[in-house]
Amino acid sequence: MPSTNRRVLRIASASGSVTDRRGGFADLARNEDVDFIVGDWMSEYNMTMRGGSKVNNNSLSSEFEECFLESIEPALDALAANKIKVAVNAGASDTEKLYHALSEMVKNKGLDLKIAWVGGDEVLDVVQAAIKSGESFRSLTTGKNISEWGHEPIYAQCYLGCWGIVEAFNAGADIVLCGRVADASPSIACAAHTYKWQRDDLSQLAHVFVAGHFLECSTYVTGGNFSGFKSLPGKSLSLSFPILEIESDGTFVITKQSGRDGMVTIDTCKAQLLYEIQGPYYYNSDVVADLTNIKIESVGQDRVKVTNVGFTKPPPTTKVGITAKGGFQAEVHYFACGLDIEEKAALLERQVRNALDVSRYHTLKFRINGSCPSNPSNQDAATVDFRIFAQAKEERALSASNFLRSCTDVIMQSYPGATFAVDARQALPKPYYEYWVALLPQSSVKHEVHIPFTEKTIAVAPPTDTEEFLYAQPTYETSNPVAMGSWGPTTVAPIGYVVHARSGDKGSDANVGFFVRNTDEWDWLRSILTVQQVQKMLGDDFEGSPIMRFELPNIQAVHFLLKDHLDRGVASSSTYDVLGKNVAEALRSQIQRLTELARPLVLLLASKPDDAGDGVDHVFQPSPAGDSLTGNASATHAVTNGLVDATNAWPSPSTQSNIQNAEKEIEGTRPHPSQCSSQYNAITTPTSNVVREHQQQGWFGARNNDHERHATGNIAQDVDMGVEHQAAAQAGAYPESMPQSAGFSPSGNDHLAQDDRSFTSTTRQPQEDTRYGVQTTDGPHNPHITYYTGLNNGQPIANRDAECTSSNIILVHTSSPHQSISPAYRDAESVADDYLDGVMTNIPPSKNHASPQGPAASSNSTIPPVNWADPEPNKKVTMSTILPKHMEATCPLDQILLDFLTSRRLLAAQGTPASVLVGPLNPSITGLVNPTFKASAHAAIRVMADVVSTFKDTKLQEQLGFFYIMYSTMRWQIAPTDETFESLPSWLRPTIFQVVVPHAAWIDNIPWPRIRDLLIQNPTKYTFRDFSELYASNVNLNWPFDAADAVMPRTDSTGELVMNPLFVKHIRKLECWSVSEPFKERFPEFAAAIENK
Repeated sequence: MPSTNRRVLRIASASGSVTDRRGGFADLARNEDVDFIVGDWMSEYNMTMRGGSKVNNNSLSSEFEECFLESIEPALDALAANKIKVAVNAGASDTEKLYHALSEMVKNKGLDLKIAWVGGDEVLDVVQAAIKSGESFRSLTTGKNISEWGHEPIYAQCYLGCWGIVEAFNAGADIVLCGRVADASPSIACAAHTYKWQRDDLSQLAHVFVAGHFLECSTYVTGGNFSGFKSLPGKSLSLSFPILEIESDGTFVITKQSGRDGMVTIDTCKAQLLYEIQGPYYYNSDVVADLTNIKIESVGQDRVKVTNVGFTKPPPTTKVGITAKGGFQAEVHYFACGLDIEEKAALLERQVRNALDVSRYHTLKFRINGSCPSNPSNQDAATVDFRIFAQAKEERALSASNFLRSCTDVIMQSYPGATFAVDARQALPKPYYEYWVALLPQSSVKHEVHIPFTEKTIAVAPPTDTEEFLYAQPTYETSNPVAMGSWGPTTVAPIGYVVHARSGDKGSDANVGFFVRNTDEWDWLRSILTVQQVQKMLGDDFEGSPIMRFELPNIQAVHFLLKDHLDRGVASSSTYDVLGKNVAEALRSQIQRLTELARPLVLLLASKPDDAGDGVDHVFQPSPAGDSLTGNASATHAVTNGLVDATNAWPSPSTQSNIQNAEKEIEGTRPHPSQCSSQYNAITTPTSNVVREHQQQGWFGARNNDHERHATGNIAQDVDMGVEHQAAAQAGAYPESMPQSAGFSPSGNDHLAQDDRSFTSTTRQPQEDTRYGVQTTDGPHNPHITYYTGLNNGQPIANRDAECTSSNIILVHTSSPHQSISPAYRDAESVADDYLDGVMTNIPPSKNHASPQGPAASSNSTIPPVNWADPEPNKKVTMSTILPKHMEATCPLDQILLDFLTSRRLLAAQGTPASVLVGPLNPSITGLVNPTFKASAHAAIRVMADVVSTFKDTKLQEQLGFFYIMYSTMRWQIAPTDETFESLPSWLRPTIFQVVVPHAAWIDNIPWPRIRDLLIQNPTKYTFRDFSELYASNVNLNWPFDAADAVMPRTDSTGELVMNPLFVKHIRKLECWSVSEPFKERFPEFAAAIENK
């Protein structure tokens, strides 16, 4: 009930659209101390659909928003009891009919509520007369005249101001019903009525116009549609409806319902302010608000105050929306799964176009929506939508026989797995409407309010003291942009990691506003977000239309108006984002150069719901005083549950060490990515200054003479680190036997999520060591290592020569002997027991398989003999266990790879855990960047870095790409587990030729599967020398940023460099790899293979 002691006016919002929750009215009326409740049920879509339906049905239907009646009916008793007044725009195209329906409802309840309604917004006759007299009705979105539209208007509705509602309240109305009044007009009217403002009280009107803008979308200002949604408290099941507290001078505070979810913060308010504005001047029929110097400040928990709104006189015009029949539209959806999505879509498009009479459609679009990730976790994840969308003037063109059947009848000849949506309702023709937005003189509008309880109709005069509407609002680039290096260390990452944004629509225009949370980030934001940069960020969506830019410095925001960006607008759009709400989210995903500024850019993004199993989301919440964490307990809680990204929660400098300590404390307990609600756990920005320090000590791509010894295969000094780690692990130096030397991450295992969409950090327990015997026949200097990896009718395969002779055999393959193993590895006792971390199947003795012989079978051997009497039954053989088949070394590189692989297995046979042998998934590349650090690196890292450093005339980013491929491949071949196999990009996993045909080991490290197959099938045609000379110098990774941006320092104190996760993601996309013309000219067949991937 409204208080009689307070002077501040309180207005609540109960609805922001026809699809808002129905219970808001009753909840507010029963439980909140408010004077007025307002609600918005109108949009451009309502205007066209309700208006078109009214015309088509000859006024027989009721074209108001019936959901309003559902909302207000349970609230009527409380509204009457608590004397709360109401103003809404739910009348749509039939406000008078809504009045009669609500009046009947109130009468049936026996309540004494006075209802008035506002008319004059329906102006088709005015528009038609003006067109006949030559009025151009210049489009606000395209600038064209209506004569160029090509459609005949059937309905028109203009935007009314607040003064009709004011007159109704002044006359004693409790409920005022409107059609198309401006969204904020009900709020302006409530304040103008309460404080007795006049038309020339422009400062007050401008402030409350902006206040109404905050209120008009209901829960958008309390956390709905907010890019920082992960920071919302609670489960967000019932966000609070907002409440305005308005002073007599127009300044106001935004707050919310008590006891509900959501929040009101500076950021939620910035987001709503930027929604759907068109420039610094925000137009209404009664006032123009100048937003240039607006100020927003927090004045308490869930309380934000807004001041400093400028103003100018109202325009002599108001906006008018004109509706025309556009024709009919329909759409068919196909689903494609897995590989070759683009090729599948292209095939289907060709077939459908051939089947259709395309001349009958003025819009015909084929669009892939979504993408299949690398190594998808399930079939649904691998499935994308292929949409066929058509519009035509005639309904017959979209009949089932002409459109649907033409789209579906090609299915039997189309791509593998072709499937269309069996629900064909969208594939049948339905009418759609075109929408034209222009200006109409307010003097042409018959604005009036109907007061049935006094039997009066009051005419509302248009404004007389006006200023002309600005078709082109101020647009400008920033003044005095700051140089890139001025704000400190930077990295490249999606801009949404640190920047909020909100976008919306007006006709076919889209607007998007970006803002940062801290003033010291403002210079960076305004400097990087130029019009040209936004054009680049839009990518293929930018089609050349103008982009207008302006700044709001007091709230650290940059706003862009994308003219004619949305394909005609909501009623006729052929895209999914018909309201422009996802323009901001698409742009936030674009990669930009980010700055750390004064804060550590630690992005802890994953939130694990109900981590404690108590039904509560344990998500980091900033304290009321700020965003600081105090003590390791708070930091541990934040890290364990996964902080949201920097736009949601941003640790202050004083908490950096606490977070780092907490990360160390909880290593090994962080949930697996599959258990997290987000794909991200921990990403830290690289510090370019650290990279530059290494550049000064040893320039990128520096050559090191150490690599020369590899030409002879003598790499003994490079492979002894595993023994050292083994000894340390046995001495208990490492938790869970995970090494913490240079080259290892703090957890020892920074895991890259396998779908190529994200990066996670998780710890997996090493698998139990399992040793298997192998056949050795040629003595210590020339061992034959045989891998048995198949089952025959449920029994282990005993015959090494049986190459897939039964349908039950998965695969059998053996390695050919390689003769020249370096002296360091000539240890028959070690080689005799080939350790593959649970890969091989125990083989019982048979006539085709010799039992272990010689030292390997000795009771004094350090390698336990295999217990043939106790084989592991039905051991599962997976794709991860099927290794490539190698021939003996064909070149020095082969020798290095095979020798190192053998040495790792030697150490495995001696008991070194696989987790030590393979090296971390996120390796240090400091030694590659600066060779002086190479000696302390893990052996696998050191050897691969030495190999890559021999690639002359190769840029750093390509060197890193080669290193990533070779290192990842070697990790898997050393320990072929599901984990190491899944860490490989899908295109790097072995082809059937690799696992069946003996080949040179270096071939496994070529990115393109088809090239690998060609090399294997033509071993004499392509020699390593001929191929490698052109290959190493002509492969391009097409990294669009500086080489220094490909690396970053670890989060720990070591200062070691690792690959930037975004660069790793880039590497893992095969489409990012290409070759230059000299390679294509020399090997055209390989160029063709690359084109076909």
